[in-house]
Amino acid sequence: MSLSENEIKDITKIIVDKIKEKDNKDKLRTCILNTVKRVYNFNSVNKIEPYIEAYITVYFRKIIYINSNNMCTYFGEISKYLRSEDNYSYWVENGIGVLIYKFNDKYIGEWKNGLKFGYGDMDYDIGNNEFYVWSGKWENGIKVEKKGSTKCGFWKNRIKVN
Repeated sequence: MSLSENEIKDITKIIVDKIKEKDNKDKLRTCILNTVKRVYNFNSVNKIEPYIEAYITVYFRKIIYINSNNMCTYFGEISKYLRSEDNYSYWVENGIGVLIYKFNDKYIGEWKNGLKFGYGDMDYDIGNNEFYVWSGKWENGIKVEKKGSTKCGFWKNRIKVN
């Protein structure tokens, strides 16, 4: 499903804010910038917003997941995935994307075959514009916590407080 103009603007803001809050050596920041740079040639990260928006407009799609406990929406790159056990193919998350959960928790990062895979941030909304952020590597939908490879902490108004 394609994204509406408002969704494109909202997802652009989420990704641009994430890029701005990270340092130049951050792997998720580098991954997002390199992905967009493969399509659009830009010179300054300070002027990245129109390129991110253009990339989202062309390459991002929306998948809505509904179950009895939760509803979440994925905005990002997708591709067809062939399930080997029954030879059934369906669309799954693949590439860069944002998953927004019912209570405003968000995962921003890389996906592979429908699972969080690569570098990503999980932002847990704890209220009052405060978030607990887990930043690091994911494999097959699971956080990989190797010593020194992850960063986490509390943020208020997009500023780290500890």
